[in-house]
Amino acid sequence: AITVVCLVNLILIRKVFSETLPHGKGTPPLKQVFSIFKTSDLRFLYTLFFFFMLGWIIILQLLSTFLIEHFTGTKLMITATFVRVGLAWCIGNMLINKLLLRFLKPKFILFNALLLSTICLFVASRITNFLLFYHFMFFGGLFASLTWTNTLSLISIRAPGNLQGKLLGLNQSVATISMIFAPLFGGMVGEFDTRTIYLFASGSFLISLISFIIFNIK
Repeated sequence: AITVVCLVNLILIRKVFSETLPHGKGTPPLKQVFSIFKTSDLRFLYTLFFFFMLGWIIILQLLSTFLIEHFTGTKLMITATFVRVGLAWCIGNMLINKLLLRFLKPKFILFNALLLSTICLFVASRITNFLLFYHFMFFGGLFASLTWTNTLSLISIRAPGNLQGKLLGLNQSVATISMIFAPLFGGMVGEFDTRTIYLFASGSFLISLISFIIFNIK
């Protein structure tokens, strides 16, 4: 149902809405987004960013459904889980990342955070005890926040001079594209079993990890 509604929404946006601002003579926005894949370093980093955001957005969008179906989730359980994940994200970005950067490089933090968040999501897909799931989601959110901030940091470091002024828009564009596809894939995967949502998300993180390894080798 989610997939169908999203497809209808995309069709309506394409058919009904139109750009009101006059088009300039520059490169069309969509072509600008795809042009980043012509830059060797950014090709792998943005692939990493896309699949990371895809997996994480699916997790957040369908977390309530997962809790209700597998743990008979109450309003308190659902609220507490979201608050804890949000708290983990804040702690990771505001405290832990700053401390780690004193001793470690962003690439090292990114690789290990992505690996650990992948493991957390995979384990969460197999857990049948709510308290264990609750803790794994906390650490998953913590490592995911480190992945997010250090991915954007590496993109900024590696981007050529002609893209530096466009990075904020490009980052948001890639994140938005992942948000478009997240409910499509999440809806299709969730039709089988909501646990497969976490397997899909951890698989998406794994693709990000492979992208990082390729980027690191090059």
